[in-house]
Amino acid sequence: MSHFMQAELNSTIQKRRERRDAILAGIAFFLVTAFLTLADLDAMLAALFRDTHFNLSCFGHG
Repeated sequence: MSHFMQAELNSTIQKRRERRDAILAGIAFFLVTAFLTLADLDAMLAALFRDTHFNLSCFGHG
């Protein structure tokens, strides 16, 4: 294999690694964001249902 072909191959491999790393980082970011959003939403709903006075006052019964 010529030096030029080897350099091209290395460049292609490097680009694929960078693309794969970017995709994995994106997936990880999405999963963390989704988890935090769900945890936040769950905490808000739990607080809302736990605090019945606030829950009733929202509907004008407080």
